[in-house]
Amino acid sequence: MPPASGVAGIQIWAKPLDDAHTAALFINGGGANYTASITLKELNVTIIAGTSVKVTDVWSGEDAGPVSNGMWNTGNVMPMDSRFVIFERISAEDVAHEMRMPTGWMDEDSAYV
Repeated sequence: MPPASGVAGIQIWAKPLDDAHTAALFINGGGANYTASITLKELNVTIIAGTSVKVTDVWSGEDAGPVSNGMWNTGNVMPMDSRFVIFERISAEDVAHEMRMPTGWMDEDSAYV
């Protein structure tokens, strides 16, 4: 993906962590703010029937925005800054479970969620 005019040093790095997780690092090494829409295909993240993708910011632990139509938006990345996220493939059952279990509660399968 070519950077906007006057912007240099845009990089996207991705690495599979396991079958369901991929880490991605978006680096803006240029002198202007930059936003990119990245396809899951570009990151080699596949969606299997009955699953969706959750994106989490590595540094804050917060939701990093939705995946829509197979694309994720980096949001505004300041000059000489980066965005580091984890893409996690989750089943519809996992999504329903997360919605039922408030953060900090215990379930029968694990310690604090």
